Amino acid sequence: MDALTDVLRLLHLRTNIFLHSSFCGVWAVDTSGQKKAAFHVVAHGDCWLHLTSGDAPLPLQAGDLLVLPRDRPHRISSLATPPGPDVPLNQPSPENDAAHSTSLICGYFEFESRAWNPIIEALPEVIILRGGENADAKPMDTLIRLMVDEAEHAQSGGDVMLDRLGDALFILVVRTVMRRTAVDGGYLAALADRNLGPAFRAMHAEPSRPWTLDTLGRAAGMSRSAFASRFHQKVGMTPLNYLTRWRMQLARAWLNDPGLAMIDIAERIGYTSEAAFSRAYKREFGLTPGTSRRSARRSG
Repeated sequence: MDALTDVLRLLHLRTNIFLHSSFCGVWAVDTSGQKKAAFHVVAHGDCWLHLTSGDAPLPLQAGDLLVLPRDRPHRISSLATPPGPDVPLNQPSPENDAAHSTSLICGYFEFESRAWNPIIEALPEVIILRGGENADAKPMDTLIRLMVDEAEHAQSGGDVMLDRLGDALFILVVRTVMRRTAVDGGYLAALADRNLGPAFRAMHAEPSRPWTLDTLGRAAGMSRSAFASRFHQKVGMTPLNYLTRWRMQLARAWLNDPGLAMIDIAERIGYTSEAAFSRAYKREFGLTPGTSRRSARRSG
């Protein structure tokens, strides 16, 4: 299994598509302020993206995808100039105007794990993927066409189908960013790195193993010092700090399983006693595993 799959499964991606509407005349759409990763697909027509004041407006057209991973304030509008307070906001046009309008599919990429999301943290603040732009766009174009067709032709299970297509869309976005930023630093570049990638896979596959810089360096095919330096440069933390964080995220997920005793969870992530596990967990999350488990049960 690859390292990206491990992380995505732990984060429990859930796409929520909340809007598929047409807009005509003078209009604007604003989905900011929800503290979620927003995305917009231009299904038909064209429009303008307005970010913070001082940034030039950016044109969007049919087939384009806009992703704002960290909820950057924005507006999408029919106007090339920033829309004023008199411009109708989030008000779709009547269906009989749809032939002369711009159509958008809007949603959020949501994650069960909010405390730690290295993928969202590593993505650019604003991502625009143009339809038909290059070879990378072909799978994206196909997926967007499927989404548009599903949104425009109501069928049984359509909402679930759209949300699952949205999940696939997010993975394609991450893959595209990984290919385009492979030479740069950051978590996604580290996952794709030919040396660091095997080390990630090793930690993810065997979290209970007593990993050291030496054994991780061997997994990466590097010396201890070269591995530690390269990992820190790309990821922004030491390999062992990352390992601890990964273990704690696994533990947090496993605490939701009432069939797992605390010592079983501790041993699964490399701790030989509940006390040592509890101390490490509290350092990471600010509460004990027992408190975390009880809280999850109450909210569930």
